Amino acid sequence: NNNKFKFFKRERESISHSYSEIAKRVNNMKTTWKATTYKRDYTPLLGALLDESNPLPEKKFSEKKMNLPESFDIREKYPKCESMKDVRDQANCGSCWAHGAVEAMSDRICIHSGQTLQIRVSAQYLLSCCTACGSGCLGGNPAEAWKFWLTGIPTGGFYGDTEYCQPYFLPPCDHGIEGSHGACPEYAETPECVADCSGGNKQPISTQMTYGASAYSIKGEDNIMQEIYENGPVEGCFSVYEDFMTYKSGVYQYVVGDYIYEHDIKIIGWGVENGVKY
Repeated sequence: NNNKFKFFKRERESISHSYSEIAKRVNNMKTTWKATTYKRDYTPLLGALLDESNPLPEKKFSEKKMNLPESFDIREKYPKCESMKDVRDQANCGSCWAHGAVEAMSDRICIHSGQTLQIRVSAQYLLSCCTACGSGCLGGNPAEAWKFWLTGIPTGGFYGDTEYCQPYFLPPCDHGIEGSHGACPEYAETPECVADCSGGNKQPISTQMTYGASAYSIKGEDNIMQEIYENGPVEGCFSVYEDFMTYKSGVYQYVVGDYIYEHDIKIIGWGVENGVKY
């Protein structure tokens, strides 16, 4: 683990370009997005470990199954699903793989309950208890996270939450900007797996479990759009380059800079801006 901490620190300290230089180059190219320079810290937010040795089965839709709209925001289709409004803060932990998963899981529970079940799935439990997923705050495999849901993940929300079983263990912090939380500490150790609800609502953990019915992967633009439209948000992964750290507005695409790492996110829709699809 100490070697991995050093890896994160070394990779970010050896970046070949300054962010101000990158932002200037992006803006001079007048591409589909605008860049700016932030006061950056070097927290390991990028923690997606892609291991295709044991992939999820791939789900495919038949061609032209449905005429999808040009723009779609699933929050508008399911306005009563409160979890879709959440923006969870992974703080100084490379738990993007866990957050992308549980946020999509929480949304899908609401959708498939007819917008009646307003619960959150615990990023904390997934982070600490899924040994097959990877290395906790040092990164994890999103495919394994969805397999793990088949065995059960309890409820859990933000840091300090008492409504659900296992809230997240880290408080929010300011990522490269000056805000009310204070700057993120450098690195967080992954906590031990806890098999009770002592951090949250004190209920028996057996009464707080959520379960996935199946786990599968989706590939290709059309299939991903169809899946989101029919079944809910998905977890996605993308490669992060230096220029992404300067993003301000517009539709991002890679322009300049070195590769840094992989990052997991939740995808909730699509659209077109100034003729550019996103």
